[in-house]
Formats: sequence, structure tokens, C-alpha cells
Amino acid sequence: MRAFLGGAIALIVTWAGSAGGATLGDPTTDATLFAGLVEKYRHGDSDDAIRELIGSARSLGMMSVMRRAAKAPAKASAPARMALAALPAAVMLHTEAGLYLYGQNDATRAWVHWSQARALAEVALTERDQDEFLRAWYPALGSYFLGRYLAVDAIDFLEHGLKRFPDEAPIALALGEAHEVRGTFAEGEIMSVRPRPLTEGRGELLAAEHFFRGVLARDPSLVEARLRRGRVLDLLRETDAALAELQQAGTADSDKVRYLAHLFTADLRRRRSELPAAREEFALALEAWPGAQAASLGLAEALHSLGERGEAASVLGPAIEERSPPARPDPFRSYHFGDREEQRRRLEDVKAMARR
Repeated sequence: MRAFLGGAIALIVTWAGSAGGATLGDPTTDATLFAGLVEKYRHGDSDDAIRELIGSARSLGMMSVMRRAAKAPAKASAPARMALAALPAAVMLHTEAGLYLYGQNDATRAWVHWSQARALAEVALTERDQDEFLRAWYPALGSYFLGRYLAVDAIDFLEHGLKRFPDEAPIALALGEAHEVRGTFAEGEIMSVRPRPLTEGRGELLAAEHFFRGVLARDPSLVEARLRRGRVLDLLRETDAALAELQQAGTADSDKVRYLAHLFTADLRRRRSELPAAREEFALALEAWPGAQAASLGLAEALHSLGERGEAASVLGPAIEERSPPARPDPFRSYHFGDREEQRRRLEDVKAMARR
């Protein structure tokens, strides 16, 4: 998929001039149309507002109007001031239009609306409610992109968010995750015991480590950043530093973080041929998250390598048998690209914020 800025911003002009044969008209008329859609969205008629927005190209010419209104509100038309005052709803209206179009496999027009949403966000006022919304909106939509395997676009989008809010830890953490994903899969590494040549993915992993380290410098209690920094340091072959971070993450209150910390520690120790220690770490991972398949398979392999074949078979059997999806899916499955249900909830949360 193309990068967010690589083509989407330019597409706004093309789309605005060609969609449905529509052309841009008088700025006041366009502002009136757009403000009406924003108010309709804000007060609950989201489906109608989204359909009307998608069906009309006129609102895509609103950026210059909104920028002028932000710079000189006293000189702006009443509809432009109205849209500016309800800017979270305006941003979310374009966001949801993009979500709908992407769900319809129309990525080109989805990028147009997401680009418009981001451009609107960048003219937002410094009012507290708008800042609160944007601080939540950037990581929520960035997480959605990552969950759809659009790591390049997530990085570009989150970089803009961090530029606006340089001290916002959730944005920096999400940006680190996106770089981690690119670096991990550039190397073809998930949980492999084979040697890993650090080539094109090294820069991405270094970027991820930079963001995780920065988050921890501001708030050492953010255990997910510590977990991820440990994992990235392992991929960078800084195994002693990785172990130090993972061992700290292994004391977290969160079952999920504790499970992943022990799982990654076990994998690291197994690759260093520290099999008794690896067996212990896999067992600790299963204590944190009983029945997790990744830990079960790892423990079975460690036991087999230690010659404990009967015990290995007893662990392996339940891990590979056919069964319905577990009530608590293995967190390793969603480690790289996130949990889609959680991503949906985060978007619902920012939608509610936009309608206050």
C-alpha cells in the first residue's frame, strides 16, 4: 500500500475536481455545506453525514477556508467558525468516511478522507477539548493502520501526531511499535532460532528502540514500552541489555505483559542454549497465561531438547489439537499488529469524544 503522504494529499485535488462531476464553488456555500454535515454527524446522524460527505466533493475544498478561519476567526464566515469550533467532529467525520471506504475496498478514496482528516487536525485550535481529542485520535487511528498491516502509513501518520504533541507517550509508543513491526518483518523474524542478518531492518529497529527508550525516560512505569524495548534489543543482538529489560517487564501486574516478557526471555535463553533457564521461563509464561500455544510449543521443544520426551509430549498434545478458539487468545498472536477488537474500542472512544 502506498505511503500516506506519497499520494493521498495530491489525490484530494484530483478527487475534488472529478468526483461525480462536482466542482468547488463559493467558499461560503462550501463552508455551509460542510458545517451542516459536521453538525449532523455530531448530533448522531453519522451514517447520513458520512454518505453525504462521500457523495460530495465540495467539502474537500474546505482546507483553505478552515486555515483562514483558524488564523483570523473574526473575519471568517459563520459556517466556517461553526465547523472550526466543532473541529473534533469534522476530523472524525472524515476519519469515519475513510474507515467506511476502506471497508469497501476503496483504498484510494479512503486515503483522501484520512488525509483530509489529518490536515484538519493540523489547523485545530489550542482549546483543551480539541487537544484532548487529538491526543487520543492519533494513536487510535495509527493503531488501526498497523492492524491492517499498513505500517508505513502508521509511521507517517504518527510522526505528524508526535510533532504536534512531542511529549505524548501513547503516540511515541505507537510510533515505536510501527517501527518495530517494519524492522521485525524486514528481517523475517518472529520467533525463529535461525541466525538473523541485520540488514535493511536494522534502521527500523534502532528507531523503535529510540522511541521506547524516550517513553521510558519520561515514565519508567510504562511496562509495555519496557517489554517492547527488551524485544527490540534482542533483535539487535544486545542480549544482555534485552534480558535486563525483559526481566523487569516480567514483574508487571499485567498478565499479558508478564506472559510476553517470560515468552521472549525463554526464546532468548533457548537461542543461547540455556535450556534449563528457557524451560523455567516458558513455565512462568504459562503461569501468567495458561494454555497459551506459543509458550506451550516452546516449552515442549525445550523439554524435548533436555531429553524429557514424555513430558514434552504431554505438553505438546493439548497445544496442537483442534479446538474452538480459546476464551483468552494467546497475546503473542496480536503482539505485532494489535488486537482488532481493542482497536475498534479505541476508535469508538474518540468518536464519543468528538460528539461532546
